[in-house]
Amino acid sequence: KLKAVVIGASGLIGQGLVRVLENNQYEIAGTYMARSLPGLTRLDLGDFSAVQEYLHHLKPQLIFLTAALTNVDYCEEHPDETFRINIEGTRRVVEEASRLGSKLVFYSTDYIFDGKNGPYDEEIQASPVSIYGRSKFEAERVIQEVLEDYLILRTTVVYGWDRRSKNFAMQVYQKLQSGVPLQVPEDQVGNPTLVDYLAEASVRLVQQHTCGIVNVVGKDLIPRSEFSRALARVFGLDPQMIVPVPTASLKQRAQRPLQGGLKTEKLGRLLGTEAMSLDEALKRLRRQWRGDAQITYAKAERSGESARIAKEIFDRVKEYYNLVHKEKKFVPFKTPISYAGRVFNEQEMISLVDSALDFWLTLGPYGDLFERKMRGFFGARDFLLVNSGSSASLLAVSSLMAHDLEGHLEKGDEIITPAVTFPSTLAPIVQNGLIPVLVDAEVGTYNINPYLIEKAISPRTRAIVVPHTLGNPCDMDVICDVARRHHLFLIEDACDALGSTFRGKLVGSFGDMGTLSFFPAHHITMGEGGGVIINSARF
Repeated sequence: KLKAVVIGASGLIGQGLVRVLENNQYEIAGTYMARSLPGLTRLDLGDFSAVQEYLHHLKPQLIFLTAALTNVDYCEEHPDETFRINIEGTRRVVEEASRLGSKLVFYSTDYIFDGKNGPYDEEIQASPVSIYGRSKFEAERVIQEVLEDYLILRTTVVYGWDRRSKNFAMQVYQKLQSGVPLQVPEDQVGNPTLVDYLAEASVRLVQQHTCGIVNVVGKDLIPRSEFSRALARVFGLDPQMIVPVPTASLKQRAQRPLQGGLKTEKLGRLLGTEAMSLDEALKRLRRQWRGDAQITYAKAERSGESARIAKEIFDRVKEYYNLVHKEKKFVPFKTPISYAGRVFNEQEMISLVDSALDFWLTLGPYGDLFERKMRGFFGARDFLLVNSGSSASLLAVSSLMAHDLEGHLEKGDEIITPAVTFPSTLAPIVQNGLIPVLVDAEVGTYNINPYLIEKAISPRTRAIVVPHTLGNPCDMDVICDVARRHHLFLIEDACDALGSTFRGKLVGSFGDMGTLSFFPAHHITMGEGGGVIINSARF
């Protein structure tokens, strides 16, 4: 097996490369800087001795260099850091590749051009107008001066489905899904490039022993605003929420190449096929999105004999409901009153049987519809349907420890929660190696006493988890104020309180996240089921 190192393997391009290299039976090692993933080694391109030591130890035949500072406006404000990482960091990789005899694959950009006469082929002289563009062009020059066996791949507007990524497609998805209009430049033109295609083309070019500079981008050259609307349609969102604006109105720190983009004739000759079209790329993106959301089933319409039989079954189900389950007339002092129980009618029984006839046993069209409706009900950024309220609480607390979350919790950190609570509120704290700090409850509401919370805060306190007990809303004025002043994460356990409000606002929508249960004793019955209300963009 050939040994390949992917520097920046936790990024969008890096992850795409790892998938393709694994499929092609390469032996792979990878690095990350800020966003860790299992099996990767932390490597700072600015730590030149660490770069040399890492590559010398592994002695790879192939080095893919995807890591760089890529936030264009940040680069404009931090030129020294940008040049140190993007130019000098590249130089150290180049020097070690030269010593080892490794082939280097380097990812560059159309930002090395001024954007006045695009699209550009591989022979056009660079003319960058930003610090970022300059840094990538200078890195290209370093590679060409030192190495003979290199491949510089220029690309642009790279996108893909990755909930942890901030690529343009995910920005469109997250903004529009939360109901927020998005201003997008109407005068920036480029080639949207699906990351899967970029990774596949990269490996094919390496396998063909290609050297030099090659543009690897999507076939279609379109304005950013038009691309945004296409993405909105793919995700089933409203394209009218895309607001086209001139780039100048955005007042971005760094100048953008407007009439940019890259030509793909050389790529087509090398691969023997045209670059991937936007239509094909968006079909692949949609499949990835639906697969990640487990929305892999579209309900088939019944016709003919199957429709007749289904109607007959549904009519019989309705009869059965009326005979067995329909609520009986209430007789004072005789009819038992349950403190909780299943609440359903004939329509729910029909929907259940309908799913059974299709034999769709996991999350399908009904679950997808439910998530959308709950997201709208709470005005949340997202809503995630899970198998129980306990799982919802576990997911919410566990997400506080995600390594790509800025300021994430570590084992041994403290979470404040009430002494009077359910095991499903307390257990996730303990399960994650966190320390529950118990605060007494109020008599009457049996919620946490909000005026005791601040006294329980220590230097290790990082979050508050509060249940709204038996439907009684906690005093969210006080609790939110404490969380805000002390920079604490806030999770609401609203399993008992779906529909309860505090000062006219639904509980579950105040904190970073909220949790719900759909166990029979709660407000909506699924038999088993739960949900996570996601209010903060960080999650």
